[in-house]
Amino acid sequence: MAARLIELPDEAHRTAGEVVGFDLTVTVLLAGTPTPTPARWGTAILVRSSTSAVLVDTGPGTTRRLVEAGLGPTDVDAVVFTHHHFDHTAGFPGFFLSRWDQGAGLIDELSICGPPPTTGFVRKLFGRDVGAFWPDLNARMEAPASHAVFLNRGGELPRLPPEPEVRDVHPDQPFTIGDIEFLPGLARHVQPYLDCNAYRITAGSSSVVYTGDTEPCDEVVELSRGADVLISMCWDEEGVMAANGEATGQTGTLGAARMARDAGVDDLVLTHIGPSISAGIHEGELGAMASIHRGSIHQAVEGWTFGV
Repeated sequence: MAARLIELPDEAHRTAGEVVGFDLTVTVLLAGTPTPTPARWGTAILVRSSTSAVLVDTGPGTTRRLVEAGLGPTDVDAVVFTHHHFDHTAGFPGFFLSRWDQGAGLIDELSICGPPPTTGFVRKLFGRDVGAFWPDLNARMEAPASHAVFLNRGGELPRLPPEPEVRDVHPDQPFTIGDIEFLPGLARHVQPYLDCNAYRITAGSSSVVYTGDTEPCDEVVELSRGADVLISMCWDEEGVMAANGEATGQTGTLGAARMARDAGVDDLVLTHIGPSISAGIHEGELGAMASIHRGSIHQAVEGWTFGV
């Protein structure tokens, strides 16, 4: 299989669904961890096909990064969560509210999928009378000033609350969003405290695997077998993780390289990059990775878009 990951220039593919010559484009919106650094904080990617645009994870600042990429919340059709750590979900409330507010009742309801407790998570945020943000929603539906803004955006009264389509999804239970197929797989991270998924994301003849957070495991290797690109978390250098007790439940440099090699993936993209390597992985460690995985290795930069 020949590598097909092609970096796109900044001005390309600014509109959701505008995918010329590619089955999929991926924009790395956030490439960090729970620890804020000047370059990274939290994790999120945007996956686009010819018909659909899907956020996979929504770490802090997702909406701002989305706008910086030339899109807006109303350009997104769905959100898919890997798991419910805050560095993957904290940007969701702001994104959800902005999409509903800016959409003025003129766009389809948002689809939301993820492992349990995704349905409960959404209900506790936005459910009628019980959601943490219900007072905000109610005020925007009832206040005269909000009515004026809503009408000026093309809405028609009465203003209705959001009614997202929410599903809990489990490993080996595929689902589709437009023409994009998602195959969940087990990600071994912090079970039994949180359910965690990886996803094989396919459109046309192209497939990308996004690990979310996981330790190297056979399940992710099998999910990735024959895919075009593996987007893997990379917390730290392998030796450092082993020495400080942080290897369990997480993938480091050499573990990511081994999974890409064992799955037969040509292109390895590293995200969820930990604070000690946020400025870049040391040359010696990259050499060790390259001795394991003979394909390309890319350290994700926030705002980077590539086509597959």
